[in-house]
Amino acid sequence: MSDSVRNLINAISVGSAIDTEESFNSAMAEKISVKLEAMRQEVAANMFATEEVEIEESEQIDELSKDTLNSYRDQAVDHKEKLKRNIVRKTDHVQQMKDMGRDASSDKAELSTSQKLLKNRRSGIDKAGEKLAQK
Repeated sequence: MSDSVRNLINAISVGSAIDTEESFNSAMAEKISVKLEAMRQEVAANMFATEEVEIEESEQIDELSKDTLNSYRDQAVDHKEKLKRNIVRKTDHVQQMKDMGRDASSDKAELSTSQKLLKNRRSGIDKAGEKLAQK
């Protein structure tokens, strides 16, 4: 048992409120200091550590059947439409938050992510259309 904890117990047993408070604060400061030091050491040890990522070798398949490509494209079109509806709703919500004077930064971030995803979907649909036209 540390000295600060012993002092706290003694102060409680004597009934001195001021000594109890000082002993408690001292014991807590000691515990926090020990924990912070352990966290500092952990952060320092892991700061420049890199994780090894194992990359699986895979075979790239460029040729898909026309039916499979059509199926993928149809699913992407459905997802694109859902994204567009979500973007409209999220845009309206951001405007409402702005009108009420509230922070909408998280909604703006979601909106930005959805817009990027929509752009990628459009690109994928275009590529699928080009491949289907070649077949």
